[in-house]
Amino acid sequence: MGIKNKTKKKKSFYFEDYNELEIQDNSINLKKIKISLNRVTLLSFVFFSLILIFSTKIIYLSLTPEKSFFEKNTKNNFVKRRDIVDRNRSVLATNVTLYNAGIRPKLLNKREKKNLLIKLSLLDSELNINKIKKKIDKEEFFWLEKRLSPKEKDKFWLIGNKAFVFESKQSRIYPQKNLFSHILGQTDDANIGISGLEKFFEKKLNVDVKNNSPLVLTLDSNLQYIIREELINAQSDFHNVGSAAILMDVKNGEILSLISLPDYDLNKRILIEDTIYTNKITHGVYELGSVFKTFTIAAGLENKI
Repeated sequence: MGIKNKTKKKKSFYFEDYNELEIQDNSINLKKIKISLNRVTLLSFVFFSLILIFSTKIIYLSLTPEKSFFEKNTKNNFVKRRDIVDRNRSVLATNVTLYNAGIRPKLLNKREKKNLLIKLSLLDSELNINKIKKKIDKEEFFWLEKRLSPKEKDKFWLIGNKAFVFESKQSRIYPQKNLFSHILGQTDDANIGISGLEKFFEKKLNVDVKNNSPLVLTLDSNLQYIIREELINAQSDFHNVGSAAILMDVKNGEILSLISLPDYDLNKRILIEDTIYTNKITHGVYELGSVFKTFTIAAGLENKI
């Protein structure tokens, strides 16, 4: 038998020495890792803080009633104005609180949308239901009616639908409607004068703490009404395109009445490009006719003939 020589394998341990440069490189890498971790931690903290702030704000808005929230967080940009009255203290222009009614279709399901359209058609036959249906189907907020009186607003409110939104605002109204349409002018949505006396007396009509009294005009509502009725009767007889009349006090030059037909309702004006908005007294252009007789008489009197 052969004898197998068993050789024992010796294990040896080899320790490698590191240079100082390699140790320095490792320490630099560790510092870079620590710095990058600090940046990530800071950015994460900022990011989650923003999420927490916005989440808190969203919860607050969802739990806060709309009425109190909008009253506290919206500024009233509407300019307060003095009333306008005639020489007899009859109100020609004043401020009242009107309402805009809007609809948020996203709060309604299909069944609720149908019920709302049925109720609106029964409430007001003048509403364009087909047009309203198209707007509701778009799922976007829209204004249903604007410049509603408190009674008109209550009609929509009594429907009791959660999709309705009501906005109150100060608006300018004209109780005499057509009677002084070419004189008073109108204001814009911010209650700032854009035409007529509303624009001419803008500074005086802005409410002053020291002077809150109405602006008094020389016009007389009674004379204005009588002369306007006469012009309307003449228009029906002669079928003329338009007419105008002005009444002045010869003693002091005060304008007692100024009328231009056709006129319009100051509370319902929409397009100002129409010819009915032209004041024939102040903006009308006419051919010179009998006016020249004044110069002829003046020349004759001067030459004593």
